[in-house]
Formats: sequence, C-alpha cells, structure tokens
Amino acid sequence: MATLFRLIGLRFFYLSFDLLREPCHLHATDDRGQLCKYWIRADGSFILADSKRFKRKELNKVEKVLTEQMQLIQKQYEDDCTSNNITVNYCQKTD
Repeated sequence: MATLFRLIGLRFFYLSFDLLREPCHLHATDDRGQLCKYWIRADGSFILADSKRFKRKELNKVEKVLTEQMQLIQKQYEDDCTSNNITVNYCQKTD
C-alpha cells in the first residue's frame, strides 16, 4: 500500500497493484474501520466511488483535503505509473 499522506486523522492511500487494473483512485481510512474511495480525473476533479461508515460531514472534510492535495496526488500517481512502466489511466468523465 502506498500511503500518500496522513491528514485530519486519516490515511490517504492506494494499493499499488490497483495501478494495473483500475483508473486512478484514492482511498481514505481511519483506525475505526471507516473507508472511502474516490475516482480521480485528469482535470483534478473526483467522484465518490464508495463509502463505508463515513457521514456526509466527514466526506466533506475528505473532499476538501482531496481538493487541496490534488497536485500531489496526481504527481505521485503519475510517478508511480512511470516508474512501474504502467500507462497513466485517469477516470474518464461520464455525462
């Protein structure tokens, strides 16, 4: 698991092997079993993919962190893909 950072009492991470099979995404978790997953788009926007035990107010805080840290998230994702010879694959917009 690649931990990108820890903020607001949460660990933000992705699973390295997911780089092979899923578009860019990020998980956030705490020590109480809360877990959420966001799809990341190339334009820096994101979509909530799944949430377990997070309340909307907490997800709002997670989303604020994602917005503030998006450049770091995308750089780390792209660097990890490049260093592992994996094609960068952001979530595509669906209208």
